[in-house]
Amino acid sequence: MKQEFKVPVGLSDHSREPDIAPIVAVAVGANCIEKHFTFSNHLPGPDHRFALEPDELNGMVEKIRAAETTFGSGKKKTLKVERELRQFARRSIFAIREVKRGDPFTENNIAVLRSGMRQGHLEPVRYHSLLRKKARRNIKVDQAVRASDYATGS
Repeated sequence: MKQEFKVPVGLSDHSREPDIAPIVAVAVGANCIEKHFTFSNHLPGPDHRFALEPDELNGMVEKIRAAETTFGSGKKKTLKVERELRQFARRSIFAIREVKRGDPFTENNIAVLRSGMRQGHLEPVRYHSLLRKKARRNIKVDQAVRASDYATGS
């Protein structure tokens, strides 16, 4: 309805339960929630028995606001905590056995590993093109392979 008619939508909820329907409604796009409110469910009149009392209304609003925070903005961005962890998630090509100058790179002497605190240089996408090329320098175990470590024509 929101998209089709370009209008806000909402929920008119006459249930006694204060949270489930309003939170679900907001989760699927409701802009407003209508609930009956009373100072006491014991007051006379037809609506007071299913209306929310002050603490219930407060709780409902708090839970809706908490649910709204889980939606995010829809824009992808790296959070600070993710930036800090990024160095551990990155992968690079490393020697898993000693590689001597002139040796070919093989599945037995190089692998794609998480860089962690190590300085990785060669992206994993270059792994297969690196195989069978010859090393231009000695590379120790657990040392990153760099683009300058192999001859492009070899």
